[in-house]
Amino acid sequence: MVELVEMEIRELMGEMGYDGDNIPVVAGSALCALEGKKPEIGRGTVVTGRMERGVLKKGNDCEFIGYNKVLKSTVTGVEMFHQILEEAQAGDQLGALVRGVKRDDIRRGMIMCKPGTCKAHDNVEAQVYILSKDEGGRTKPFMSFIQLQMFSRTWDCATQVIIPEKEMVMPGEDSKLVLKLLRPMVLEQGQRFTLRDGALTLGTGVVTKVLPSLSEKERMLLTEGKKAREAKKN
Repeated sequence: MVELVEMEIRELMGEMGYDGDNIPVVAGSALCALEGKKPEIGRGTVVTGRMERGVLKKGNDCEFIGYNKVLKSTVTGVEMFHQILEEAQAGDQLGALVRGVKRDDIRRGMIMCKPGTCKAHDNVEAQVYILSKDEGGRTKPFMSFIQLQMFSRTWDCATQVIIPEKEMVMPGEDSKLVLKLLRPMVLEQGQRFTLRDGALTLGTGVVTKVLPSLSEKERMLLTEGKKAREAKKN
């Protein structure tokens, strides 16, 4: 894209009588140039989001966690509504300039945090309220091993549901469930989430306990269908 823009600029300069083939074209910020500032090229990556807790300052070390990644970085600038801040606090909707991380390395749903303060988990226990038909939920009960989509904060992940204390859960019930995620995501006790089955919202809940991480064998079982599980039992 940059090369195409440069070619168009050179053609335009040639049409205006300048030496379009040899005139230097400098990539950078036009706004910086107009303000008399040196163009800042390759400064880093800007990430945006809402700060949930704590304080963020320029120079702080940070980590990005999620989707089987842990990326280390350093904050080199904090901005909110086009205003440069000395620090950001809980509740602020901000943009943070970080270095050492490429834009393609970061995805929506990853968590930016102080190093060592958050961890990704793939196995949790939760208390979940299952919506009734009148509330827009399912019309039928569901059993263990149902595959749902779990939504929390800005991420979502395929999740297998296990019912530990009974055979099935009816619409309108409040139940304890074990949730096994297809990939580790940042989860902690007290974190709220929503479970969906396609376009249907099945229920909402809160994480009550973080369980030991899934083994490689358990992770492989998540992708198996009902017929495969029954074949192993036989």
